[in-house]
Amino acid sequence: MRKHWPLAVALSLLAVLGASCASEGERAPGPLRVVTTTAILEEFVRAAAGPDAQVVALIPAGSDPHSFEPPPQVAQDIARADVIVVNGYHLEGNLLEVVAENRRKDATVIVAAEGIPALAADHGEGGSAHGNEPAADGLPALAEAEGDPHMWLDPDLAARYVENIGAGLATADPTQAAEYRERARQHAERLRNLKQELASMLEPIPPGRRNIVVFHDAFAYFARAFAFDLVAGVLPGEGGREPSARDVADTVALVRQQGVPAVYREPQFSSAVLEGIAREADVRVLELYSDAFGQGVSSYEEMMRANGQALVLGLGTAAAR
Repeated sequence: MRKHWPLAVALSLLAVLGASCASEGERAPGPLRVVTTTAILEEFVRAAAGPDAQVVALIPAGSDPHSFEPPPQVAQDIARADVIVVNGYHLEGNLLEVVAENRRKDATVIVAAEGIPALAADHGEGGSAHGNEPAADGLPALAEAEGDPHMWLDPDLAARYVENIGAGLATADPTQAAEYRERARQHAERLRNLKQELASMLEPIPPGRRNIVVFHDAFAYFARAFAFDLVAGVLPGEGGREPSARDVADTVALVRQQGVPAVYREPQFSSAVLEGIAREADVRVLELYSDAFGQGVSSYEEMMRANGQALVLGLGTAAAR
């Protein structure tokens, strides 16, 4: 989803770009300066980097990355970075334009989803993620490729993110390569163990009740990983627009048809539409996390455990009327 910049922001970005071009070419001494697009990626980078990098997320932890409007400070952070970590598959929308325009030519760009086959936006089979050749704007092609970007909601794929990040940091800072790779290996193992923990947590939900209705169409990888059916997403594809009356009516009909006992909002979006659907269909509204953290949830593991608990609460046999 491409957007035009307001004039004041565009002028500020041009000023930063000129300043950054004048200082390009050499990495400052000391720890790597790393920027990530999202708070989830920031957490993964910190796990792999340890004390050997300073890490900042460009998108605040509670914001939707699809529709985030970057302030001028973001361009300055990008211009100073030695390493920039993006998700891939155009998760970050027009923030990628700011990255392309303001990054140093010697900065390393890591695509966390490198090498992971993507589902298509309609959740059919997508393309294989391979190669990291540059696109026309100089970013790796996978940064802006077509496909469902929400891979981290399968902890096995989140582990692949961490391993990719560790390898990228090792390339950017060979003096600490072994340390980056080992920390990444350990954290990836932790995430794979988390998947087993979640699978056990979700066991009380029988196959006939594993139907998820969400606001934001982000849970296809989660559904595949834990044997759920993603019945409906009220807001298909990218965020940033309101669902139509037809979207809402279709979702109410599906909820009634499937006998779904709960629908799920996300903290970064208004819950008014989901609450209306729930009233029409006479079901509960609970909360799942995808792109952003929320109140009381400030880490990936907390987010995934909260998702498991919410699904058991809403769909488990104890939730039956």
